[in-house]
Amino acid sequence: MPHLHLPLHNIILLSILLHCFPLQGSETPIIKAQARHAIHAVKRRNQYKQNVQLYEKKIQEKESKLGKNDSLLVPLYEKLGLLHYQFKNYRQATTYYEKALQVRLSPNGKSNKKAIINLLSNCGLAYYFQKENVLALAKHRTILTLINSSNLENTNQDQVVKQMYMNYLFKTHINIAAVYVQMKQYHNAIEEYLNAGDLKNEISLGSLYLAHFYHDLANAYYQSNQITKAITNYEIASKLQEKELGEADFITLTTWQQLGDAYRANYDFTKAKNYYEKTWQSAQKYLPENHTLMVSIDRNLKEIKREMIQSRQKEEKARSKNDSWKNNEQITESLSPSRNITIPSKSQYPPSKTYMLSSSIPVIGAMLGIAGIAKATKNSSKKRAKEKIGIAN
Repeated sequence: MPHLHLPLHNIILLSILLHCFPLQGSETPIIKAQARHAIHAVKRRNQYKQNVQLYEKKIQEKESKLGKNDSLLVPLYEKLGLLHYQFKNYRQATTYYEKALQVRLSPNGKSNKKAIINLLSNCGLAYYFQKENVLALAKHRTILTLINSSNLENTNQDQVVKQMYMNYLFKTHINIAAVYVQMKQYHNAIEEYLNAGDLKNEISLGSLYLAHFYHDLANAYYQSNQITKAITNYEIASKLQEKELGEADFITLTTWQQLGDAYRANYDFTKAKNYYEKTWQSAQKYLPENHTLMVSIDRNLKEIKREMIQSRQKEEKARSKNDSWKNNEQITESLSPSRNITIPSKSQYPPSKTYMLSSSIPVIGAMLGIAGIAKATKNSSKKRAKEKIGIAN
């Protein structure tokens, strides 16, 4: 059943009409649900504006009486910052968080370390959502400095306080890793995730929080092209999500799809196809066909089937080529002389009786020399014959 995406004012109008004139049809529950959600959102937005005006008025009154650096202003700054943060007005949120930090870190701030850490964390997250990565890292790293100065290795440290700081340390490493992911510095992100992972056995974490940790670590490995490690962490996250959320939950379905992507990137097309089909079979029971996840899975299934056919064709072609090469090699070996023939020694074959000309004598010169010798021999024979005739006379 497709969802209807209507403008806010149309949804409100429809809700009024449906209340007065109920319709008969399958779309009515969907429109009513969207109308209720839209009306609730409008109410929250109006309440947000009223609260902002109220806090701003109180801040102006106190600043005029006490000045801007009085510690009594800190709760108002923090509440107004949190209010802006909840409604995703992050720029205004950081403005008031910074004002609160300025007072808390001043000599007259009267602030404990826990309050400062919470404020730094909220401010760092607000900068993160603005993509102000350098400022976000600065806030989170200040938290690490404060925690490391708390001497957590001290055995006399209160265990409750130590546990609190260990939780802050874990979450801060996670937040720093998220900033690095946003900066596409995936190796730095992995290092921070692993720093957090070293602490996970020392603090109490719920299964869902652990699943979230392994899922984000898997994403970082995947983005850094460490596919095998990505698959390992996706598998851990998937098992935790299936146990806590069930197989029909959107988060579980998303992790299955990402596992399919990871196996596909690792050229394990069979497992990739299995995860895509598993996601499709579960998702189609709860999601409409035009849902983003359904459309994505449908496309992935078509692509993976095509890639499997291409891979099979390449394997067959390579196998055929290899077989042809082996056959040619066997034919060549059968036609070539045996490799076990013993090369005869020179004594078995005495030198030929044909006299060879010295390489230093030109061939033409040698031929002329032989002709000259033959001519001289012939002249000498004639002379001796004449001499014999004269003696006879």
